[in-house]
Amino acid sequence: MVTNERKQNTCNKYHEYLRIIDILGNKMMLQKQFIELSIALGVVKDKFQAIKGIQELERAEIIKKIKFSGTSNKFILFRKYAIRYLAKANKSSDVSGISVVNSNKRYIENIMKVQFILTTIIPTAKKNNIELTLDNLIEFIDKLNCNILYKDNNMYKFYEQLLNRTSLFFDKEEMEVDFQRLKDEHDKRIKNLKGIGEVNEKKYRKNKYDYLFNSDIATLSRKNIYLVNIKYSKKTDTTRIIAYYFNISIDKNSYAVALNYSILYNTMKRLFGNNINIEFRVICLNQLIQERIIEDLNKKGINPRTKEKRVDTYLVEMLRNNKLTEVDFLKINMKILSYDLDI
Repeated sequence: MVTNERKQNTCNKYHEYLRIIDILGNKMMLQKQFIELSIALGVVKDKFQAIKGIQELERAEIIKKIKFSGTSNKFILFRKYAIRYLAKANKSSDVSGISVVNSNKRYIENIMKVQFILTTIIPTAKKNNIELTLDNLIEFIDKLNCNILYKDNNMYKFYEQLLNRTSLFFDKEEMEVDFQRLKDEHDKRIKNLKGIGEVNEKKYRKNKYDYLFNSDIATLSRKNIYLVNIKYSKKTDTTRIIAYYFNISIDKNSYAVALNYSILYNTMKRLFGNNINIEFRVICLNQLIQERIIEDLNKKGINPRTKEKRVDTYLVEMLRNNKLTEVDFLKINMKILSYDLDI
């Protein structure tokens, strides 16, 4: 049996390892991604030092490893002591462990978010001459007005950050309404967890038009759409928004791509006004899915009445069905990309 003293000493020794997994991976991370991150952030010198630390954390029962998706890839998961240690809780019963899931969805989402940090955020930080440490990386992400590190249920904190940004142009009233609603939902959730909340009301199932016209940034996050950079130019009176959509489906899912772009566009237009330029990046699991989506969005159907090929692409037709206008189409800047992950 591992003593608490040994666990505590091991956590102290590998404190920065745990912070990387906690902050960038939300208490779980693919082992090979952790190794890559820990090297990039200067926590370890090489792969062998990283693996040695992981093994020591595992032997001390701070973390556990599971095989992922029937492959040789392994996921690092926090045990309760790691959560307790970082939360500075007195005992493990004071914190919740990682809930067990039967599908790979949460793991794939996690992999894609961490890969985004590895392939987009870190290279961008290097170009900006940022000395790469975990704290500097977090600060850099914050300055980008990026919400990749915010949890869905705490998205009111991201709104709070935006409201304090004097360099941005936005509809303050709309921002504050969203902030207060999400804050109230968060507070109610906490009360329910403590057993002091009111009985939950029957949940209303949202339809397509609820999502199109009544969404917020938390809604986007739940759909795996993340704001990567928000920047306002006084010179052009325009807000430039870069957003990434992690398409975790193994199918081409082009309908979801068009719908999610429409939801994003309407939400950003409501919050930041008409003068917006959105760069929408769809990230697919592999190149095959990427190619299928590109082909599907660019194809032109046949008019059943005239038997002639339609003028508009499938993408434009779907966006029009989602109530976007010709003016909105002119602002489309969409790229379909792939991480081509070996999972």
